[in-house]
Amino acid sequence: MMRDFRALNLLILIFSAINVIAVGLFTVSFLNSPRNKTHQPTECRTLIQAHRFRARRNFLSPHRARIRPNTRLAFAFGIENAFTTPDEEYATHFVRNARNLINLQAQDWERLAKSLQSKANELISTAHRLHLASVVQSLSLRIILTTLLNAELDTLPDAEKHMVSLAQAINRAWVSSKNDVDLIEFADNPGLQASLSALFPTFDGTDPRGNPLCWILPGFETSWRINLRIVLELLLNTGQTHPDWTATMIAFAENPTKTQFEAAGADEVSAKDVVAEGLRLYPPTKRIYRAFEWEENGARHSDTFAAAVEACHLAGRVWGQDALKYNPLRWRAVTDVQKQAYLPFGGAPFECPAKAVFGPRMIALVVGVFVGVLQVGHGWRLVDKDGNGVNDVFGGERLKNDRGSYEELFLVRAAGGV
Repeated sequence: MMRDFRALNLLILIFSAINVIAVGLFTVSFLNSPRNKTHQPTECRTLIQAHRFRARRNFLSPHRARIRPNTRLAFAFGIENAFTTPDEEYATHFVRNARNLINLQAQDWERLAKSLQSKANELISTAHRLHLASVVQSLSLRIILTTLLNAELDTLPDAEKHMVSLAQAINRAWVSSKNDVDLIEFADNPGLQASLSALFPTFDGTDPRGNPLCWILPGFETSWRINLRIVLELLLNTGQTHPDWTATMIAFAENPTKTQFEAAGADEVSAKDVVAEGLRLYPPTKRIYRAFEWEENGARHSDTFAAAVEACHLAGRVWGQDALKYNPLRWRAVTDVQKQAYLPFGGAPFECPAKAVFGPRMIALVVGVFVGVLQVGHGWRLVDKDGNGVNDVFGGERLKNDRGSYEELFLVRAAGGV
């Protein structure tokens, strides 16, 4: 009898486990079902506007529809900005300030380029082994801190170390913000707070609107990963057979003007084209979410829908058979349909204020400076964490676009390198 009882318990446990797994699979399937997302360009743009989605008319204002899915960001980073604040007037004020801060003049771009080149040269000249992602993050973060927050990094001891630490802390908090189990409130995250305080000694962790992360996250989080991937594309992937693309980026970093940004190089590709193709193939934001509330069959419903930007950017029927290949040449004859399907900066009425000038040029500057200093002396090679060379492993295929991809790549000074 005891054996029968144990067998019955085992069956119950197995049945319960199957139910749990089934529910989990159903939930995953539901969240990824066509009902909850779209990659059709017209539908994506309509969804971002947040008034209607298919047959549903949204009772939420566009602003509320936008901020509700970002509740976790406010919790994990202690911020109140245009992406998280319920105060629509403050959101408008924040965006207006952002436009003013990123409206750089010609001399500002020139000064920024020289500063970035000086720092990159300093890093390259004094090191024999560099963590690739950390260097790209540091250069990307430097632009954001100096332009949006007027940080005096050159007078701050160990600024480079603190920027790397902050980038890592942001990455950990971002990952945790996507997971209910690991979600940590900003007030309970001493590592992130310490990293901020090291760069901003007067930082007040209890003031969400005064938190530097309000400005850092929108710029840094949407730039460092695309910067890293364009660098890899140019030096180790498709760009290996198109050295003129790299030369074009270096030329822009040395002369960061509008004319140079749009000037076609020897391969008929401009820095603008190189960046646009990078943003298409590796969009910083894979999905844009909007909350909806609507009435259906006399009942009130609510849900969150996603504009699948990455899927929209990779659709072969829109971008051609080589949609998964990095090819800046496609921007020489981009069609209206392709323009409609291109959403790296979101869509109206919430397009990123950096779309027109600052965002693309900032990316071009970091990439151009970095590939430029690596070319000097040709004394570097890329290896994995075990020291194995990785120069021939990409094979022209699309690179991975996950946050943690390429975290184990290092630059090491080759024998005989300068």
